[in-house]
Amino acid sequence: GQDTILPCTISSTKPLDNPKVQWKKITDGHTEDIYIYGQFGGEPRQKYPGRTSVPGDGFATGNVSLTLKNVQPADEGIYSCIVISRDWSADTATKLSIAGGRDSLVFIEIQGPQGRGFGLDCRSHGWFPEPTVQWVTEDGQELPAATEIHQDSEKLFSVQSQVTVTGEQVRKVTCQILNPLLQVEKKTTVLISGEPFQSELHLSESKSCSTGKLSCELIVHSSSKGRERDRLSWQAALFVTLDSDTAHPRLEVSADGSRVKDTGVIRFLLSNEKRFDSHLFVLAEKGYTTGKHYWEVNVGTRTNWAVGIALESVTRKGTLTLTPQNGFWIIMCADGQDYWAYTNPWTCLTVTGSLSKIGIFLDIPAKQVSFYNVSKRAALYTFSIANGSSQEGKFIPLFSTGLAVAEPDTEALEIVQFSDDYDDDE
Repeated sequence: GQDTILPCTISSTKPLDNPKVQWKKITDGHTEDIYIYGQFGGEPRQKYPGRTSVPGDGFATGNVSLTLKNVQPADEGIYSCIVISRDWSADTATKLSIAGGRDSLVFIEIQGPQGRGFGLDCRSHGWFPEPTVQWVTEDGQELPAATEIHQDSEKLFSVQSQVTVTGEQVRKVTCQILNPLLQVEKKTTVLISGEPFQSELHLSESKSCSTGKLSCELIVHSSSKGRERDRLSWQAALFVTLDSDTAHPRLEVSADGSRVKDTGVIRFLLSNEKRFDSHLFVLAEKGYTTGKHYWEVNVGTRTNWAVGIALESVTRKGTLTLTPQNGFWIIMCADGQDYWAYTNPWTCLTVTGSLSKIGIFLDIPAKQVSFYNVSKRAALYTFSIANGSSQEGKFIPLFSTGLAVAEPDTEALEIVQFSDDYDDDE
């Protein structure tokens, strides 16, 4: 995507008679004209209009270098510059090598138990040329892996590599991907401890993790409280649409169902059994009884909000008690500084820095719903949904603009829309 200049200089000490410059590309023995321009020949002929240029005064200054804009992997090859006049000619060749991967991210996803261990899946995209992939332990031992590398229509390479490890054998595992041309390495690390079927995994922020840096390290910590598999890939998420028929009369849902805001005015709407009438709640159109589902909510700079899930069967009229026992699994923010999980009693949440985007991961097979600080890639809280029976209906995403204050914050809650859904029953 960057621009580059392929150098070419006229070395003749005498003025040239009707000179012409030809830039050609040679790839695997095949030659094609890229840019042809004569001093008195009118407009240049270009293979890539708008992407190639030669200085307009090039014949006078001797600089006929080719500027190639928005370089793509397909541009790799040998470029020949040929300058011809009636009594003089010269040529030079420049090899253009393309490399990508400096801005690529590496994600590890825990696939779950496999035999006596965990299956780990490492993925990354946007590499060129073809990268090398290694799984290594903290003592430098390389692990056998099943790796697939594919090239897309833009000639960029995608990597998917899988290993199986156990907490008994390995404590820390790193997936590292190397661009052999740039010698740029990206890596992601997972920390595993304890028996694979008796450990609860939580995602936490590593101080060395920074999106876009050359090394981004995500660490999974383990405790001995039961089993959970948290997704480490933050890319696949659910397309969520709000159901305006469930929205409190003071809320306004956008036409596309992606945003909701507090108008401060209670509108007169037709009553229906789906609508909340005491809390500023709105549900999504779609609920779930099986599988794993992930979505994100942009709360922006709002100082009051609540997000989570509710059973389809919850009471929607009158005063509500927001606890898991009553079918609500919700976290909330009050006054921009107090963060709580609606447990019984409430649980105070520790949040570092600002919290503008929340990720929610509903893992029905594991009977859990987890909340994440997306920008920090840090876990906020995990509820057990074991007391929520699918016989009582679906688990439905829930959103709220928070407390019904007299002067409402009109900034909307916005669902971050994606097209991919990670749905895997066991």
